[in-house]
Amino acid sequence: MSEFSRYLLLREDADVVAGFVERERATALVVQNQHGFTVLASPQHDAFVASDRFLWISYDFAADHGFVLEVYEKGACVARLKASSEVERTAKFERGGFVARTLLSARSAVAINARLAQGDWTHRDIRDLVAREMGFEPVAFLNGGQLLDSRDDLEMRFPEGRLFIDGKRVEREDPLDGVDAILDAEKKAPSSSRGKPKLTRVVMARREMDEIASAFKSSAPLERTAVETAGDVDLAACKNARAWLDARKRVDPARASAAVMIELERVIRDNRFSAEGDIAVVAREAAAILYARCLKAKKRADAAKHLAAREAEARNSGESSAWNVASKYFAKLDGKAATDD
Repeated sequence: MSEFSRYLLLREDADVVAGFVERERATALVVQNQHGFTVLASPQHDAFVASDRFLWISYDFAADHGFVLEVYEKGACVARLKASSEVERTAKFERGGFVARTLLSARSAVAINARLAQGDWTHRDIRDLVAREMGFEPVAFLNGGQLLDSRDDLEMRFPEGRLFIDGKRVEREDPLDGVDAILDAEKKAPSSSRGKPKLTRVVMARREMDEIASAFKSSAPLERTAVETAGDVDLAACKNARAWLDARKRVDPARASAAVMIELERVIRDNRFSAEGDIAVVAREAAAILYARCLKAKKRADAAKHLAAREAEARNSGESSAWNVASKYFAKLDGKAATDD
């Protein structure tokens, strides 16, 4: 399944961007990114870049077609990088505009230009190089169209993101509420059709995103009382993410063995099922939530500090995000316990 992503990057704090979305009564997902950047995905993408409110950085990546990064200022495109290979490799890099607005250093611009000149790059090579030099983290499989028909996917993938519909903040439940329905949704999903006419790039991209989202639609609660729980469940023996998600439902948080805790840490830390695509995101966040539940059930006194330390030691943004999910979920459980008391 090819990736297609289109969203906006802003050198603004997420609170500022969220306030703008609310005032504009827009539909959008706002997510804090690295080094002061904020990601804004919205079906109103084109209307935003035409405004003069911010310096807009338009990100457009299609794994099979190309990578385009454009900078808009006061409604005009002032810098552009395009690397495509639909027929043959072609590239255009207006580096002066990026340097003048301090999005890239002169040295970084030279390095990117030199890589493009080599002619043996892939779209992902250039995208990753530009992201590294600018200091943002690319977000895969994200585009504004998903807010119109695939919001369940976004809510699950970005538990800390702020979702707005017509300027109103959407209040959400637990980040993985309904995650167990993945298996049911995938079993019920119709097989892909054959023999249809050739589709345009946009239609194909939207269809691909819908296929991803269908695996995340929720229709059942996270916990099922009919499942018999145990303290020691051999999660490490599971061969794939689906089997792992099924097996982890049998874990009793209060009696979770050391082996179970080690396996949960492994999934969070190493993204164990990364080769399986987006279902790995679900497994990783499910592990984070179960880990938090185990700490709470075992009444570990230093749990909050422990989770904060794990997040601080994270080796990449994906691991950091998973530990953050665990911290937030633990805080919610801890707050609920205090209220009950």
